Amino acid sequence: MKQLLSVSFFLLLLSQPVFAATFGPAEPLARPGHLALGTGIFVYSADWEDDVDVRQIQPYIQAGLGVAPGWEIYTQLGAADFDADDFEDGYRPFGSLGLRGLFTKRGPVSFGAFLQGSYFDDYEDDNIDIEKMYEVNGGVVLQAVLE
Repeated sequence: MKQLLSVSFFLLLLSQPVFAATFGPAEPLARPGHLALGTGIFVYSADWEDDVDVRQIQPYIQAGLGVAPGWEIYTQLGAADFDADDFEDGYRPFGSLGLRGLFTKRGPVSFGAFLQGSYFDDYEDDNIDIEKMYEVNGGVVLQAVLE
């Protein structure tokens, strides 16, 4: 197990993230058979092709269900705006579905993974329509609790 953690940590140091975000802790929030509720906000900012600056704010509510020890499925419902250089539209509904799993926990260190998919309502401006926008995110989480 120490070798797995060492290799994972080394690969994380070598990787250059194109996009990094907070998707929660390595440990699921809900115990098996229990529900966990919460709220959150995600602020997205990026440079797309042709030097287009994109900004999005996504406030949401989240409900998670513990399905097995160390495993949780969750959903997020919220509203997200969409602003780009020559494009602006107000808040539209979005939904996400995700899975979070804990692989190991040794003392204060936890190692897990997540997979999350989101679907956004259509955005439109005077000249541009953005339809069927979705995203899929996945990753590994290495977490240490400081006391």
